[in-house]
Amino acid sequence: MEPDRARAVVTPVITPEALILRIVGDVDADTSWAVHAECWAAVVSMPPPSLVIVDLLAVEFLSAAAVRLLLQFADACGAKGLRLCLIVTPGTLQLRILMLAGLHQRVPIFPAVNDAFGADGA
Repeated sequence: MEPDRARAVVTPVITPEALILRIVGDVDADTSWAVHAECWAAVVSMPPPSLVIVDLLAVEFLSAAAVRLLLQFADACGAKGLRLCLIVTPGTLQLRILMLAGLHQRVPIFPAVNDAFGADGA
């Protein structure tokens, strides 16, 4: 069954290399705070220098509120000593929005989860 796109769902996946936060659904003004809270709850007990990967491949809509919260999440992870990267499908509106917001200058963005493992800066 496909998830309700009106509600964003965060699924934490723990691997030996990283914590992967897979987000499915629309991340907008109504859902962005819940997504942020679920992501932070998953990383709060992680020791540095752990890698946190936010997988946005199944996100169809990313609002300005979501971008602001991703920036705040990046700052919070950095303050905790965690390395953060994002996974976004190349050529999508989501990637364009993140690039226009300058997020790529603060957080490495990759096209696939496997690309984030062992990459410089990730």
